[in-house]
Amino acid sequence: MVSLWQFFGLPDPDGNKLPTKKKRSERALTQQSNHETLIDADHLDIPPPVNQMMPRATPQQRREIPFDWKGPVTSDGEPFHDLGIPLTYQNLIPDKAVRYVSPDEKFRIPFHEMFDRVIQGDSIILDLRSLLHMETHQDALKRELKSRSSHYGIGVYALDQYDKLFLIPGKDVVVDATKHELGLTPQMTPSSML
Repeated sequence: MVSLWQFFGLPDPDGNKLPTKKKRSERALTQQSNHETLIDADHLDIPPPVNQMMPRATPQQRREIPFDWKGPVTSDGEPFHDLGIPLTYQNLIPDKAVRYVSPDEKFRIPFHEMFDRVIQGDSIILDLRSLLHMETHQDALKRELKSRSSHYGIGVYALDQYDKLFLIPGKDVVVDATKHELGLTPQMTPSSML
């Protein structure tokens, strides 16, 4: 029977030792010796051990330390990334965003505020799809968008084939207009539409 002290792996303070079972340990030793005799080392492809020391890197072979390196350096003079050093990072608040603009309940678009945000760097997706049945009003909003974009010198890109969804890139935003591939359009072929 196992005492409470032995259950937790602690020595018994009273000094009572239980008799150990030698039969089980003797059986394990005989099984281990039988297993060792079955393995023949001559038939195994074990490469011989390497006894040579690796040469140290010469100063010409060492990596260059970056000029802005502020971390520790090894004794060989190489930069060392110590993962145990706690690093603090600043939570940077983004100064640019992608904004979605659609007409309000009176079908108006705040062009002045929208282009103020574009000049600050925000990109805007303008959605006129809610004005589906109001073609005259859509044309008036498109004319206003065209005049504002030419006034500020900002390009406006149509994102759909019906000219109801537009992208107005913000300041310092690069737009690749050479491919003319948007969304799933190139994957949709006439054979897949059947």
